[in-house]
Amino acid sequence: MLRNLMKIWMKNYEIPKRGELEYMIDNDHIRVYEYPEGIKTVWAREGSRKNQQGFIGEVTFEVSEKALNSIGNIIAALIKMGEYSGTGIMRTAGLGQYKIIDGVK
Repeated sequence: MLRNLMKIWMKNYEIPKRGELEYMIDNDHIRVYEYPEGIKTVWAREGSRKNQQGFIGEVTFEVSEKALNSIGNIIAALIKMGEYSGTGIMRTAGLGQYKIIDGVK
């Protein structure tokens, strides 16, 4: 998710500490922590395109103390931007949308 948000952001702006952010993603400093009620698989179709698999559910992400101290503001900005832009495949067709429930802490 964050890699896709980075690509969207970099179409118009440079990401400060980009290398450090990529390192944190690659080394599990930013990861899915839990699925409180599970994730449901759904299929969506846009016009004549083939079906795309998607997911619906609530996910909690965990960010390590190390990542928060060094790039916490960048992570928060990307996650908040994604609420408006969407993330992943076919986001312009409405897939990849999410809503921040408890906020970025």
